[in-house]
Amino acid sequence: MKMSSSSSGSAIYWSVALIPVQDWIADARRSRDLRVGSAFLSWTMARILSSLKTDMDASVLLPHETSTGLFAGIANSSFAQVLEKVEYSLPNRASGHLPDGSTVEDAKKFFHDVISQCPGRAWAKLIDAIRVRSGSGRGADKETWQKVAPWLGNVPAPVQAVWCIKRVRGEDGLKGIDDLFSALKRTRPLPPPNNGAPVGKCTQCGKREAIGAVTWHEWRSFQDQLDELPDVKHGYRLDAGERLCTVCCVKRFAGYLSDTPFPSTSEIAARHWHALLRNRGLMDDLDRLAREVPDSDQVQGGDTFTLYFPRTLDRKLHRATFQPDAGIDPRQATALERVKAVQSELRAAVLKCYKTSTGGAAPKPDPSNYLAVVTFDGDNMGEKVQQHAQVLPQKLMQFASALGAHIIASHAEAFYLGGDEGLILCPIETVLDLVEIIHKEWHGNVTETTLSAGVAIFDRERPLGAAIEAARAAVETAKRLDRKDGLAVCVQTASGSEWMAVDHWGESWDRLRSALKLLCDGRISAGWPFDVEEFLRELPDSAWQVTATRNAIRTEMRRLTKRSTHDEDPERIWRDELRGEEWFEKAPDPVTIVCLSDQLHLLAFLSRESRA
Repeated sequence: MKMSSSSSGSAIYWSVALIPVQDWIADARRSRDLRVGSAFLSWTMARILSSLKTDMDASVLLPHETSTGLFAGIANSSFAQVLEKVEYSLPNRASGHLPDGSTVEDAKKFFHDVISQCPGRAWAKLIDAIRVRSGSGRGADKETWQKVAPWLGNVPAPVQAVWCIKRVRGEDGLKGIDDLFSALKRTRPLPPPNNGAPVGKCTQCGKREAIGAVTWHEWRSFQDQLDELPDVKHGYRLDAGERLCTVCCVKRFAGYLSDTPFPSTSEIAARHWHALLRNRGLMDDLDRLAREVPDSDQVQGGDTFTLYFPRTLDRKLHRATFQPDAGIDPRQATALERVKAVQSELRAAVLKCYKTSTGGAAPKPDPSNYLAVVTFDGDNMGEKVQQHAQVLPQKLMQFASALGAHIIASHAEAFYLGGDEGLILCPIETVLDLVEIIHKEWHGNVTETTLSAGVAIFDRERPLGAAIEAARAAVETAKRLDRKDGLAVCVQTASGSEWMAVDHWGESWDRLRSALKLLCDGRISAGWPFDVEEFLRELPDSAWQVTATRNAIRTEMRRLTKRSTHDEDPERIWRDELRGEEWFEKAPDPVTIVCLSDQLHLLAFLSRESRA
């Protein structure tokens, strides 16, 4: 870490952040939109930090630059290159100090004239890249771009840089600038309300007016013309009926600056299931026929993984069969019929293969429609970074870098990894193992404080924005535990039900992971968590206060467990894998009992979605 002699005397400290971050990230319906939002923030922050280091010889304390030229390397990359690299994402706030001899007046002028302009310049450069790429695209795709391009000529940057500068004594530098920045966040002016034109709102962000015209009838005519374009009918770039504002439209087209296929929410949800059956040699025919379906080119917006979900396959087949005027390739209906036939054969093959070769429970013959958003955040980070400024920033970078291999092994996809924060999409089959690995990696790299995490499990066809907000709310719930250091998992079912399980890391979550493995392996019946949950819910509060009664409760739970398993040694399952004798050694409080019931409900849901 670069430090100057001013660290012992007074120095000019600075702090800069991009805003708004939460709303900008949450304005996403597709996974590609989510990645664009994250990549743009990292790209813009890299340009800010590179400029500070090059033009002002500034020392960047947060985030830690692991290798010389890291910030400049990201800043000088094309947006397409940044889009493809997600091993580590720069945080949305940075702090540091200027070298000896700097003046506050010069610093203010530089931040006003240069740093404040970085988001706008990055945004303009992004739009220019889209114009070059989309304007020279293939026929139908080029036609879509030409239709929307006139409305993207002068789009203001959706994020801005806010900053503060203060001369502080070296030992109080980070604390002093953090206090000033906190005051800045509380007092910065709110943007004026956007009255806009009397036309439809953006169906993605819901905040700005959709492009097309400034009067209703002209706007309606524009949208009808847009829906008739061949690529829009196929769902390339835009979906039929999708109305995007200028900002969300730029974000959508920016996602296609790279030719690298980008995983959809359907692909991420199905990855674990697909790998499991592929390793058994059961996916060859279905994979081949899915690739043969017209318009399944993922680069152009198609997605073969959606065809593995019966719900989506039936919808596509109905549309191809009964809506021949929708611009669909006439060969698609026949190709989809073949996929549906092989999918029926796969169900029987899955059950037969697993019963004869493993004797265990078979996985679902089709993937779960649910996937998970994983978020995490270090506890009390502002205070801890001030106390350990020499070592903690580097440890945070090491922690984020260490997650890469684990994320791949979990069939997950990272969208943002920035120090103590992260955002990951993960199949539900591996999500509990992944969050446990994240927790272990944190404590293996960072000993100064704890980590809280939140998970939101949601239907893959629902907009990502709501799920991201639910995951963040789960993190905040975990942080409200005494001592923080917890995990909260929220489930939002397709039918509208919602519940959350929250507890500190440790015994209860370890037991739940063990129970889930037992259920998925077929060693405990699927009804076990329901039986235990129902039994516990019927007990009065007074039952938990007497040791003899708690022993009787544990005895009944042991009976329910042994009744639910056909394992050769049911006692070992209860004693070793569920650690049953450790339950309720002390009188639990009402919150603990509710937590256990919620965890059992979560266990039943995850096991149902993971096995046949």
